[in-house]
Amino acid sequence: MGKLYKQTLHRTKTGFGKIMASIAITIVLMNIALDLIGRISTSAAGLSAIGVMGLGGLYCLRLVYGNLAQYEYRIIEEEVYLERAIGKANHIFHTIQLDQMTSLKPYDQATDGKVSRGRRMGVKGAGPWYLLTYQQDGDQKKLIFQPDETFRSILEGHITKRTAS
Repeated sequence: MGKLYKQTLHRTKTGFGKIMASIAITIVLMNIALDLIGRISTSAAGLSAIGVMGLGGLYCLRLVYGNLAQYEYRIIEEEVYLERAIGKANHIFHTIQLDQMTSLKPYDQATDGKVSRGRRMGVKGAGPWYLLTYQQDGDQKKLIFQPDETFRSILEGHITKRTAS
């Protein structure tokens, strides 16, 4: 049967200015920590400067790494593949058989509860979130993602067909 459909969600790029501003703020905070804490103890000042530098570095990594990923949703034959792609490396996070899906509805955090970070497959501002409920290994699992109209209608058609039979 082959590939039925593919959808890709791209994150917005992090601006060069934002990264440079975070580096500059880190350097300023490090100098302030050295100056203020250095009056009390030079070893404590050195440790606090290393701590500030580490936190600033982690923030920069989060800015860069967090905005590199794109998400791909694919339906191939009787399986749905939800992938996270960073650069040229694709990492399949979820593979779901079409006959395992039980429901697909708009996600509402108030009624559906929180979904763990590993179960969210999408980017902010890319469209409405949908909750997919499916059976796998005897457990009922939930996943939220952002399908476009065509992808959603294909999934809903399979769920409707499954519940009718």
